[in-house]
Amino acid sequence: MQAIRAITRLSTKSTLARPGAQVMLVRGFRSSLFNRESEPMAPAQVKKDWSKPEDKLEINISPEEFRKANVRGTPSNILAIKNLPLYTTQADIMNFITSVQHVDAESVKTMIFYRSSAGVLNGTCFVEFAKGSDAQVVAMANKKRMLDGRNITVEFTDKLPYRSRFIGSASGRAVVFSGLPVLFPVPEVKELLRGFKIAVDSTERPIESVPVPRNGLSGMIFVKMINEAEAHRVVRKFHNTSFKYNNTNYTIKAQVAY
Repeated sequence: MQAIRAITRLSTKSTLARPGAQVMLVRGFRSSLFNRESEPMAPAQVKKDWSKPEDKLEINISPEEFRKANVRGTPSNILAIKNLPLYTTQADIMNFITSVQHVDAESVKTMIFYRSSAGVLNGTCFVEFAKGSDAQVVAMANKKRMLDGRNITVEFTDKLPYRSRFIGSASGRAVVFSGLPVLFPVPEVKELLRGFKIAVDSTERPIESVPVPRNGLSGMIFVKMINEAEAHRVVRKFHNTSFKYNNTNYTIKAQVAY
């Protein structure tokens, strides 16, 4: 109850662009990363973007051209896409992939955003394809592309990382909250969420508190929601909101975790 009583205000401090705004990042790769009314929150928008990329990059490669391209790693059906902005979503990666001709959403088997043992993203997404040939085409097409001003690195790898233990099987319906007070008690987290009528998963441990590194200034928790729609609703409600706890102001960051 302390968290509820201590909240003096809960107001949006969004620096995001106006609803409906879109940013062209590379040819055939649109993203409304700065639009809190669509990606990464709205499942309908994600589905639309995955299945209907706006443009297709044509690429036909011969074995000789592929060798000369010198894509790092031994060719396989798994790619590591690196140097991504930390707010990149599954929909953004899928647009990145399906902008290549003859590659569609069905080509992708698994997608994992790598997180450290402390639950922190490092800007790397691992994508497993149904066929090695699809991975090769995507690697060639995206070898020198940019995303939001960043040079994206695409490499082959022979294995997928383990999905973060904080997410487990709840990928897509888990929400990570950061910017919280250090050692924010889980019971108070539950009380706070209950006060906002948020439907948390009924499993034994729906809330996981991430250990705070020494000298850490803020805490992080993962909360498993009952479904994907609820996860996106929670992000819309809490992202970039502020509250006061123990006479200290905090700004909550919320993101759907994959």
